[in-house]
Amino acid sequence: MRFIFSLILSIILFAGCANTTANPTLQHQKDTKQELIKKANSGDVKAMLDLNSIYLFPKTKQGAKLYRKWRETLLQSKNPQDILTFATVYEKEKNIFINGEENYLELLKKAATLGSKEALFLIQEFYVKKGKNYKHKEFRDIEEQITKDANQDTLIKLYDLYNAQYKTKAADRIKELMKERKYTPNLNTQFSILQSLLKERGSEQKIQTINKNILASKNYQLILKTAELFLQKRFLDESLTLYQKALEMKKEADTYYTIAEIYRKKRMLNYTWKSREFEKEINENLHQAMLLDHFEGTKALLKTYYYGKEYSEKYKELEQKLLQHNEGKRALASIYINYDREKREKAYVLLDELASQNNEKAIVELATKANIKSSKNLAAFTKKWQEFILNSNNPALLEKAKKSVHIYKAARFKELRDFRDKILQIQLQEKNIYTIRELYTKYQDKDDRKADKYTQMAIDAGDVFTINSLIKKYRREGSEESINKAIELYTILSDRGDITATNRLADIYYFGINGNKDMVDIKKAIIFMEKAYNPQDTYTLKKLAKLYMLDKELANLTKAKPYIAELIKQGYAKEVFNLTWKLDKRKQTPVKDILDLYKLAGEAGQTEAFYAIGWSYYVQKDYTNTIKYLEKAAQKYNINALVMLGNLYINGEGVEKDITKAIEYYELADDNTHALYNLGYAYASLNDYKQAIYYYKRSGRKNNQMANYALGEIYKNGYGVKQNFQEAIKYYKRADTKEAYEQIKRLEKSIQK
Repeated sequence: MRFIFSLILSIILFAGCANTTANPTLQHQKDTKQELIKKANSGDVKAMLDLNSIYLFPKTKQGAKLYRKWRETLLQSKNPQDILTFATVYEKEKNIFINGEENYLELLKKAATLGSKEALFLIQEFYVKKGKNYKHKEFRDIEEQITKDANQDTLIKLYDLYNAQYKTKAADRIKELMKERKYTPNLNTQFSILQSLLKERGSEQKIQTINKNILASKNYQLILKTAELFLQKRFLDESLTLYQKALEMKKEADTYYTIAEIYRKKRMLNYTWKSREFEKEINENLHQAMLLDHFEGTKALLKTYYYGKEYSEKYKELEQKLLQHNEGKRALASIYINYDREKREKAYVLLDELASQNNEKAIVELATKANIKSSKNLAAFTKKWQEFILNSNNPALLEKAKKSVHIYKAARFKELRDFRDKILQIQLQEKNIYTIRELYTKYQDKDDRKADKYTQMAIDAGDVFTINSLIKKYRREGSEESINKAIELYTILSDRGDITATNRLADIYYFGINGNKDMVDIKKAIIFMEKAYNPQDTYTLKKLAKLYMLDKELANLTKAKPYIAELIKQGYAKEVFNLTWKLDKRKQTPVKDILDLYKLAGEAGQTEAFYAIGWSYYVQKDYTNTIKYLEKAAQKYNINALVMLGNLYINGEGVEKDITKAIEYYELADDNTHALYNLGYAYASLNDYKQAIYYYKRSGRKNNQMANYALGEIYKNGYGVKQNFQEAIKYYKRADTKEAYEQIKRLEKSIQK
């Protein structure tokens, strides 16, 4: 009998091998790769995506180069959806491309300018997940664009994004916006609230209320989403009820299987895994999953029946049924291979049947998981489908097969090791970047010759990830030779347009590297900064402005002005003011240039700049412009400007003396210690000592020495109060000045007499 079965098996194998090369799907793929490239070159986005999914094209040297070219084409497109679809490739493979992350963001921004709300949301998602690596002003601008005329579901989606990334203040803004617009809480709102409640203690009642509302709805997707959420948070009973509700609405194999798994978890949590509790529920749901051709469900049910003696008849009955379903056959084969040695050869016949129908999972399993040394017939199956995969011209299938050959299994079986090596060679011929990475990683600490070979291949293929990994290694080593190699690799990336690498070179020449200052060369640093500069890079923008304004050797206001203008445009007026103030202190730049810079910052909202302009004109005795700019600053309640205006009016300097007007300015700045002192002085000038004492004391409590000295004078001389030497001494001591202590000595002598 055994001999007959082997004979039949050999005939099947022969027939199968004869048909391998005539596979129509794979022949079609051989013919279409160049056609797809041709279509993609003409702007066909679907062809670009097909090249990605079928041929893993972006992962190859040729593909990476063409996708960079197609990105430029897409940036000229007027179709936002095409741009977004293409952007998904850049997002997934961003560490292959030079400036991959920046290019992905550029594609999103282009789609957003064409009116895509989805692109706006993806930009915001990018910024939120990047943490601090975004500009606050742009972040808020995009939020305003998203929320403008947004419906409730959009606001909920944005709220969930912020909440998930712990952006509490931003989430609160969206919550307040929903209140302002008087949106009535709907089921999506309640789901969003539920997510927050599940993180808190003592919210059980609220959780159950929302759960009941969602259960009562007829929203299948929401019920399923809520069930998944409860399962994730280990609310098994609530999750089970929701999944059962979902089943009433739609019979899905995954839902049946998940319910069976929930019952299994409940049994485990009750420490009754050896008992028969929930057995009926588990088996019934697995059975339903099996009827819908669910692989995992079928496999679990088979395993239960196989080990349960009372299920022997059901197991036989189930075997016959499963021969009618593809996933059933695969599950049956899995049980035969792992648990039923007598039927192992039959398992491979089943898998071979599926593989001959282009079932990729069966193809990969036969090629990579068969026990090669168990029999010649089974080895023939493995060899047949290995050859099929190697000749398939199907990069996706090759990659799946390679991943399926686990390292430990390849170490045990030479045939599998050889098969994996052949896949690697095919991928290397295609210059698959991920394969080059894999081989570089494998040999970097074992075989320098091979590691250098794959390093060079990675550099040639333009693999940013591997080059950066190598740079990190050289920087860790820290020797002069290693540092020079790191700089050489940075330079290669920089020459190819990599902004990050160019910025790293700028930093090396600006700060040094690994604590070594010998590399510092500011002139070189600024060359790389200018090369890397783009308006979105605020770090480099600020650095260039600072160098061209303040560096002793490089200072050049003409070169600085474009960067200053960009800082102003992006809302960094304070940065411009601070740089100008430092430049002003040096007294080496013409006053007109300093004033122009202050005016730029002032008109952009930095009111301290108007005060600085007023002070500059005051020094020049130009009182008309002094008053003009101080009043501009005072309109925004700039404290220094208010105090200075009060001083001008109280002293009659450049204006007619007017103590009442001076008091008005001081009172607007009355929280300022100098303004409080000056108010005291103004009221004392008007002989209103009650008010004078009130303001002097407020200023004195802020440790203003002049205010405390003035109070000492008032109590010593009895101005508006009863003369009191002890009070006078108290305030003189608080003044803590040489003159104050001299007054104390005189008063103490008077008291002793």
